[in-house]
Amino acid sequence: LDVNEIIGDVDLLMTDYSSVYFDFLLLNRKLIFIPSDIEEYDLNRGFVFEKYYDITPGEKVFTQEMLQKSLICEEDLYIKEREYVKNMLHRYSDNNSCERVWEKIKLNIGE
Repeated sequence: LDVNEIIGDVDLLMTDYSSVYFDFLLLNRKLIFIPSDIEEYDLNRGFVFEKYYDITPGEKVFTQEMLQKSLICEEDLYIKEREYVKNMLHRYSDNNSCERVWEKIKLNIGE
């Protein structure tokens, strides 16, 4: 099962370092990050962005208790942060991508 097939059907995304949340930002839904081995990951693999905590707009959980509290919390504390990161990563967030692509195609074929 490809994550892109179901991403629009979920209310919450939990991830560690996957970039899948970049796409999920377009849905403006709650994100939870689980960077339990962040130092090791940074040392061995590294990050695309230097400041992980600045680019991950959601609660960071490190224990089972933190995860459970985050899951039952109905208050969304990261709305503004998600909007900021979404605008930084996505030029467009509307439903007009097909139209934009078609217009570019038409320009290139001379219609």
